[in-house]
Amino acid sequence: MTDYRAVMDLVLKGWSVRQITASMGCSHSTVQKVRKVLQAEQITTTAQIAGLNDEAVAVLFHDGRSTGQGVFVPIDFDSVVKARTGRHKTTLQVLWGKYTSTPALPGQRYYSYERFRQLVAQHVDATGVTARIVHAPAHTMQVDWAGTKMRLFDPTGGRPR
Repeated sequence: MTDYRAVMDLVLKGWSVRQITASMGCSHSTVQKVRKVLQAEQITTTAQIAGLNDEAVAVLFHDGRSTGQGVFVPIDFDSVVKARTGRHKTTLQVLWGKYTSTPALPGQRYYSYERFRQLVAQHVDATGVTARIVHAPAHTMQVDWAGTKMRLFDPTGGRPR
């Protein structure tokens, strides 16, 4: 996110557009936008910039993109984690379907499937409910196999196991 206060300060100090873009990591159009706002609002001193609160700066440089508006239906993370643990794991797609079938209050929206997955992953990372299988590489072979029995061949003994 661009620090508009710092860019305004550098514009007032007389820095060139290239110097500002190089030091602040912003685009040329951002610097031009700041110059237009400074001229339109008749801001000529750093004291005037310091007098602006964060809301005033946000209003001056609002880009028109919408933010996450509205209230979302809360996710019951405990039931999601419970459904994902144990022997029979429910897929996130099915859990999202159950989530979207829960009743919503007026004005509430449901998270998209992608956002639902992200929030569940963040919750799992934050609570540490994962269990990692630790083993020494090449010491044992661990196979998760469903179907007919897998045949193994012992290369040192030359016979199947």
